[in-house]
Amino acid sequence: MNTETEQLIDAKEAAKILRIHPGTVREMAKDNRLPHLRIGRCYRFQASVLGEWISKSMTQGQAQ
Repeated sequence: MNTETEQLIDAKEAAKILRIHPGTVREMAKDNRLPHLRIGRCYRFQASVLGEWISKSMTQGQAQ
């Protein structure tokens, strides 16, 4: 079992990864279109999960 936990990033850092506006990241998280964790009023993300989400989305886009 891995006892290390990946550090969470905020919407601004997630926006840099996704190359979109932080407000769009928050809106997508609010609408459950983006994998996230909500802590109080803040949305937090794992960079590795965002990478998986991107890959999955691109694969699904190719199937259409």
